[in-house]
This record gives sequence, structure tokens and C-alpha cells, in this order.
Amino acid sequence: AMTWFNNRKLLIATQHGKEKAIAPLMEQAFSLFCALPHHFDSDAFGTFSGEIERGNNPLETARLKGREAARQNNADLVLSSEGSFGPHPQLYFLPFNQEVLLLQDLKNGFEIHVTESSTQTNFTAESISSESELKQFATRIGFPEHGIILKDKAAGFKECIKGIHDEDTLVKTFHSIWSEHGVVHAESDMRAHFNPMRMQVIKNACEKLVARMQNNCIQCGLPGFGEVSFVTGLPCAWCGNPTRLPLKKEISCLHCRHSETQMYPAGDTSDAGNCDACNP
Repeated sequence: AMTWFNNRKLLIATQHGKEKAIAPLMEQAFSLFCALPHHFDSDAFGTFSGEIERGNNPLETARLKGREAARQNNADLVLSSEGSFGPHPQLYFLPFNQEVLLLQDLKNGFEIHVTESSTQTNFTAESISSESELKQFATRIGFPEHGIILKDKAAGFKECIKGIHDEDTLVKTFHSIWSEHGVVHAESDMRAHFNPMRMQVIKNACEKLVARMQNNCIQCGLPGFGEVSFVTGLPCAWCGNPTRLPLKKEISCLHCRHSETQMYPAGDTSDAGNCDACNP
């Protein structure tokens, strides 16, 4: 079952050190070897710091990035990833990191992708007007293990110093931008090699991807079985109306849409707290 990826080269399309989280897992699970692209500019597809806006959604961006790296390096198996940061879709006060990991097998004509989300992120930005504010910001985001970016303003900036990871550089850069512009905008550096928290989310995503690559669909035979979705409607324990909790879980193939359904145990009901009828 594992022969899809045996003895092949896997190109990891990154310039930000993501292979540290990805290569060991891949090489342990499959007898393949990982390589990095030469002179690959992943920033051309968008930067977190705002010089280059990302033109597409994360999956499409990962796809384009991977194809371009594969083309430049003459590879037929490529892994790319794309991260997004913002407020949590439901809990707006929480920061949210989402990572898409995409494997493209150009030789066999299929792709497998996974998405991993976490609220464990130091994604944050702030206007700083003193050295003590700067040090508070640094402590809060986990500096120096996590890098800092200093700019003269959030958007349309003239100066943007990235990857600051020692106190001396931090203070000097702050004073140089402050004396020039009278304002300093600080943000956590979200590039993977300057952000261990994000690297952990990429690693979790990669574990999920490995499991999918190992799981062939019984219908079409391609690896990538394991996309999970839920059908809601578990009945309320009090009134029996369907609630928003899952009634069943569907596991499907990313290629041929073959799916298997797992019902929640018969007689299982939802707490009335989750019922719109009993608890509007």
C-alpha cells in the first residue's frame, strides 16, 4: 500500500525552515528523501508583513507555490504550505492560526491537502512609543525565541526590519525608526523559522497529512482517504428536536468522493443546553 511514495524525492517548497518540522516525519513514514528548492522565492506569493498581498486563497496559493518550485527544480512530488492569521472565526477575541499543507504528486496526477488550526499563536501587532512598551511587547510574544518585525507604520511603510531576535538589535532598530518617523509599529514575525509556535502547528498538520498519505481509498485506490465532515442533528435529550451537535461523521476520499458514515451511538442524545428549542 505504501508504494506510491517509495524511493522518491519530495521537494519541500519553503524558504523559511519548515522542513525542520516536515522532513523527519516524512522520511520516517515513507522511504523517500526530502530536498529543498534552489533559490526559491516563496515571498513572491505573498508576505505576512504586508509588502506583497496574497492574491489567492491559502490552498490556491500553496498550489501555485508548489507547482512553481516543482517546475524550477524538475520535481514531480512537492509539498507546500500556507499559513493564515486573524481573529478566531467564532471567538473573535482569540487569535487564530490556520495552516494548509498540500502534497502534489505531479507524476500520478493527484493531490492531498490537510488543514490544521490552532489558537496557540502569538500573532499580534501594536504601536509602540517607548522602550519599556517595546520590552513588554517582546516579553508577551515570547521574544527572543519568537522574532519581531519593526516598521514605521502598519501599511504603506517605508521601513520594515524583519527577523529581529536579539535585544541589542531590537532596541537599536526601535530608536532608529523612532528618531526618523516618530512612531514604531511592532508585530510578531510569523515566518516559520522565527516562530516556534507556528512551527508546532505545521508539525501537527504534517502528522495529519502523513496519516492521509498512508490511507488508500478502497474505491479508487489513491492515497488521501480521511477527509472528515460532520452531519448535525443529534436529538435533544429533553424535547427530541435535532440539535447542532453531530449525528454522524462522514469520512471521505479527496479524489473520488467515496465515503463511509459512522453514526453516533444509538440512543445518544444532546444536552438541552445545545438545543435551540429548549435553550433559544
